[in-house]
Amino acid sequence: MIAVLILFWLSLGALVWTHAAYPAFAALIARVATRRVRKADIEPTVAVIIAAYDEESVIARRIENLLELDYPAEKLQIVVSSDASSDRTEEIALQYPAVRVISNPRGGKVAAQDRAVRQTDSEVVAFSDANATWSPDALRTLVRAFADDDVAYVCGQLRILRADGSNKEGVYWRYELRVRDAESRLGSVTGGNGSIYAVRRADYVEVDPRFGHDLSLPYLMVQRGRRAVYEADAHAWEKPTPSNETEYRRKVRMFEHCWLILLRGKMLRRLGPLYWIEVVSHRLLRYGSGILHLVLLATSLALVTHGSVYDLVLAAQVLLFAAAVVGVDRALLRARLVGDARCARELPATRRPRDLGSCGGHSVNRVLDVAIAGAGLVVSSPLLALGALAVKLEGGGPVLYKQTRVGKEGTDFELLKLRTMVVGAEKQGAGYAIDKGDARITKAGRVLRRVSIDELPQLWNVVRGEMSVIGPRPTLRYQVDAYDEEQLHRLDVKPGITGWAQIHGRASLPWAERIELDLWYVRHHDWKTDLLILLRTPLALFGGTYKGPTGGWTKPN
Repeated sequence: MIAVLILFWLSLGALVWTHAAYPAFAALIARVATRRVRKADIEPTVAVIIAAYDEESVIARRIENLLELDYPAEKLQIVVSSDASSDRTEEIALQYPAVRVISNPRGGKVAAQDRAVRQTDSEVVAFSDANATWSPDALRTLVRAFADDDVAYVCGQLRILRADGSNKEGVYWRYELRVRDAESRLGSVTGGNGSIYAVRRADYVEVDPRFGHDLSLPYLMVQRGRRAVYEADAHAWEKPTPSNETEYRRKVRMFEHCWLILLRGKMLRRLGPLYWIEVVSHRLLRYGSGILHLVLLATSLALVTHGSVYDLVLAAQVLLFAAAVVGVDRALLRARLVGDARCARELPATRRPRDLGSCGGHSVNRVLDVAIAGAGLVVSSPLLALGALAVKLEGGGPVLYKQTRVGKEGTDFELLKLRTMVVGAEKQGAGYAIDKGDARITKAGRVLRRVSIDELPQLWNVVRGEMSVIGPRPTLRYQVDAYDEEQLHRLDVKPGITGWAQIHGRASLPWAERIELDLWYVRHHDWKTDLLILLRTPLALFGGTYKGPTGGWTKPN
């Protein structure tokens, strides 16, 4: 219990510090210990570099906006560095005599930026996204900070506009800009933005192409004894991504880059005490908030009835998750109304009109899914770690096995498991079919499969919203393609880790019988059924996990 209490207060304290106390601390210290930037009206030579990949719809507008900047034309060079664009981006850019176009092999944004820097010789290199718009005085305002010899990097202020041109900045974005301003006044920012920033050529650093400039350049400047500052009066505008789903995918990519930098970029080395606190508070703890929330949730559940503070914290978390899920559900509902052919295949209309408009009930289910899966990940983490170690020690190779399965409404997703078979097993022997004694199963895999530890990573599929804790097991695309019209209703609900068929025999059942059990669940499930499945699942864990010589499935005649 002492360990649980320590974890509770550490995770709660870290979350409060990174989201509330640190911004207030930074603002307070910045008021009494401001490190000013010695600005002046200077006009260094500047190359504005736009890394572009298939930007034909916006590149002309971007170039024309830069040509209208209030900056001497003889000191300004506009460079479009194309990352192997397959559309008319390069052709359109070449129509402007003042613009230099560089064609690159496909290598990503950073590689295109690096090559453009190498092929220019200006005193300052500035960068912008192809979909951004700068104010006429943006560049002149941006470079004023370079009058201070200590400044190596300057980022401007990005403003988000609606499609009609009105402001769409949310509370979080305004909050983030205030933190950035405070950090700049303390000495250096911990992150910039890709829409508007500039670097002295002498200080430019070529980073790992996977990192990106927004997070890597500021701390690299500080490690070299230089400053990375924020200029709030240098404005750029962008329109928001078209949907929450698109923004979510963009944030996931950014999040992967951020963790990569934190783990591989030596971010915490050679930093002064104050900047080290900034990086840990604003970056490390912020990016670790998801893990901290899971730890806090698990410890709050363990401490229920041990004091009102624990009950209140748990209630607050449930409300927070509910609010988040309701927002996601509304976004997904809008996406379905509009339609997205990339994400879903056409399916017969559901036969359960009682489900229409049940967003509220689904939101509650989603909150419970996240709570159960989050707590499960925390509680099972020792088993996961031991299982992963066993997999790695037996012949090396990847720890996780990823396989494309079909989810709700025919959407493909990547199912996660601990690898229990030799690498490339699906291309050997019986392919996807697995039978008891299959030579492709590793020694560690036999143990993991026997007690279903290999399925634990799917709790992360639940957290990501691709699966539910309870539902029909997800199947492969070639199996779904053989469904008849009735069987397609199996896809009316999210696939689950456990389900009605699992507690009635799992894979030992004939395929057709499993499908019928899943269809019964789709038509009749309610909270009582779900509770029964949860209670009976532990008893089913030691049931059959092998599917026979045909994988438990035969193609219909």
